[in-house]
Amino acid sequence: MTVGEVYDQHLSTPPKPSTNTALQHPHPRDETPVEEGVGEEVGEEEEEERKEAERVKEKRKSKKWWRRLCSFFRAAKKQPPESSSGQGEEEQQQDEGQKRKVAWAGRSSDDYIFSRYTVGDQLGKGGFGVVYEGTRLEDNLKVALKYVTKTQHTKCIFIPDQPNPLPKEIALTILANKGPSVPEILRLLDWTDHPDHFVMVLECPSPCENLVEFIRRHGGSLNEETTRQIMWQAAHATNMCHLRRVLHRDVKLDNLLINRETSEVKLIDFGCGDILRRSPYKSYRGMYDIIHFF
Repeated sequence: MTVGEVYDQHLSTPPKPSTNTALQHPHPRDETPVEEGVGEEVGEEEEEERKEAERVKEKRKSKKWWRRLCSFFRAAKKQPPESSSGQGEEEQQQDEGQKRKVAWAGRSSDDYIFSRYTVGDQLGKGGFGVVYEGTRLEDNLKVALKYVTKTQHTKCIFIPDQPNPLPKEIALTILANKGPSVPEILRLLDWTDHPDHFVMVLECPSPCENLVEFIRRHGGSLNEETTRQIMWQAAHATNMCHLRRVLHRDVKLDNLLINRETSEVKLIDFGCGDILRRSPYKSYRGMYDIIHFF
């Protein structure tokens, strides 16, 4: 199958977990056979034993969840104490981010991620996704972990070398990175797909910020030379995506990261993208933001 032979598949229900998903190990049900002719008193004793076994199993399950949760909080960075002023919305966002991390840590289906990465502070938040900073345990590489909640509108597609349909954002990021490495496109390092959400492990260049923050730090405008360098890298990244049959569809200031020290630019976030096709598109988004701003 070539890259051109990619087919969209709009699923009304989330796809089956991919082969990269952590395996699930359901606990067997406790079934106590009841023999015929056993007296009522013996039956009550067996019922009590069965209930006790269930209580023990639930207690062990609770302890396992609690250990995983404690391990998560030990790995997460400690938040600095907040001052009494300026809390408001910032405090509320931190609370929401902490709640998401707690809920995430309690999911047994995410053992794959927690066994390989630590999860730190929240870096950003979108419509259905939240990005956290993290560290790969095997080599202490700094990464970004993007957690995306699936909805009934989540689109999945088939791509070469993948036996199951993948969420479009994962599939397009894989295709955009397929072939020789392009420094101007953010690399996908790992991923895991589940029925109701997926997690992407992405390259996390440092020190970096998006172009909105970069331009604001420079007083709201950039000189011609800096602008030329940024626009060339953004155009090169977009062109390479097109050569790999990926249409980003949301190239804007927020989706371009720039290294504050080297001025290297990286294109991120393929969540609004699509497979590049020959038939015309009836809508566009993103690029006008860059032209208007500069």
